[in-house]
Amino acid sequence: MLFSTFFFGVFLMTNISSQRTIAILGEKPVIILGCNFGFILTVLKKLFHKVRKVLGFQPKSHQGHKSIQGHPVVTREIIDGLKDRQRRYVVDPLRIAQHSDFLILGREQWIEVLATLGRGKEIRNIVIGPNVPFLKGKHKEEIKELSAVILCPSQWVVDNFVRQAPMLKKYINVWSCGISIENWSPADANAERRKVILYRKYSPRNSCLEKMLEAHAEQHNYEIVNVVYGSYTIDEWKNYLNSSFCIIYQTSLAESQGLALLEAWAMNVPSLVYRVNRFKNNDREIEGAVTAPYMTKRCGKYWDELTDLGQQLDEIVLGKTNYSPREAVVKAHTREAATEKLLAFFK
Repeated sequence: MLFSTFFFGVFLMTNISSQRTIAILGEKPVIILGCNFGFILTVLKKLFHKVRKVLGFQPKSHQGHKSIQGHPVVTREIIDGLKDRQRRYVVDPLRIAQHSDFLILGREQWIEVLATLGRGKEIRNIVIGPNVPFLKGKHKEEIKELSAVILCPSQWVVDNFVRQAPMLKKYINVWSCGISIENWSPADANAERRKVILYRKYSPRNSCLEKMLEAHAEQHNYEIVNVVYGSYTIDEWKNYLNSSFCIIYQTSLAESQGLALLEAWAMNVPSLVYRVNRFKNNDREIEGAVTAPYMTKRCGKYWDELTDLGQQLDEIVLGKTNYSPREAVVKAHTREAATEKLLAFFK
């Protein structure tokens, strides 16, 4: 038994040490004499935010706080997933040429850098996304030349990408970010929940909606909690979810994935989502967009009019629904499953 445990430990260490390191590229590339000094921006930015936090000036932020390394939640979940799998990685390395596996999370300029690098060096894998902006025309030929993989968070994003660049269809894949079901789990599954979250994202206040909810809440003895995208910490968001039996999702734009909804579902909070089928990119209307790409019947429903929303709230309050959103997340959206699928692109 002791020998087998020792052998397994040696095998694991050997396997980890033999893995190629994945270079995660987020900050804007600053290439001088073949070295990337963009990593200094990462260090300075982290130091800056630590100082602000110590001085009490750090703003509340979660999904809404933009990071030039890509969506902060996606970046965090990817890195934590690699740590869980004990896969070696480095963020914005100084010497790019030492690596052959790349994950581009934030800046499309890296495509140009790697295209230049690839002409004199073997590059094994380049994975782009899922948070790189819609690519410019000049990148299309470089992606074909590099045989790079493009990741999109949901099918409607893939469909739009293919309409923009049909020649890249074979390089485009759906990959959605997973979350930790351990970190996002109800504090007490049996606790009484007497709140409803009104969650606003890119949407102005709607007085008619608020009046309707106030009347409904008074009639059924629950409280409305107003939450604005990006205006809360992770702990605050978890506290809201732990005390709520439903989230009403009000937005003016479609979602590429909808991570706030995913976190709510993992906490077993169903959603009533305002239906939006539009998305704008550079003043161009995008077809076939979806507000909640991964919402199933177990997670909640769409609403179009306030009468629809009122009826759906009645069903929940009167116990006429059988939503089980956490089960949907556990089945299809865990960090472990997402990490395994991501690593499959690094052959």
